[in-house]
Amino acid sequence: MFTDHYELTMLQASLHSGAAHRRAVFEVFARRLPDGRRYGVVAGTGRLLEGIAGFRF
Repeated sequence: MFTDHYELTMLQASLHSGAAHRRAVFEVFARRLPDGRRYGVVAGTGRLLEGIAGFRF
């Protein structure tokens, strides 16, 4: 998993404020699509949520 200090700081702030335990909306971002593609489709987000539900570090 790729991350930087910003994401860890935001996670800490969310845990501290209680926001981490409320529903939230997030965006998906890609810097570049594969050559010849004009749009991207995000699928499998349910599996992603199941995978990170118990994530600890």
